[in-house]
Amino acid sequence: MAEIVPNEELRALVLRMYETWEERDFDTLENMLSSSPSLLVIGSDPGEWNTGAEAVNLLCGQLSAMPPFRIESPGPSAFSSGEVGWAADRPRFCYGPGVDETYRLTATFTIERGHWRIVQCHASLPVP
Repeated sequence: MAEIVPNEELRALVLRMYETWEERDFDTLENMLSSSPSLLVIGSDPGEWNTGAEAVNLLCGQLSAMPPFRIESPGPSAFSSGEVGWAADRPRFCYGPGVDETYRLTATFTIERGHWRIVQCHASLPVP
């Protein structure tokens, strides 16, 4: 088994993903996601369990519908073992003065077309 090591490239990729969300840069976001029909995106709602192109379309649609926001991250942790990597974070979405939500985020990555791509992403609000 390959050794598990911290992965700064994946950590930076998560932060870049946040930038694509803030900027609504869907072309770059799509390029960061796996093109596999096995891509999985999970949200807070019980019905938010989507795969493949449907997951990409839903994610981009949800981000388009959200009010402007910026993301503050305490700093994702990221690791890899061979051609598989994962990251976790607690990003805070800031919508305006005093209006924010802290999410829990996990992502799984694999090497696809010569670059790390997200094959699974779960972003949800914790239950109070």
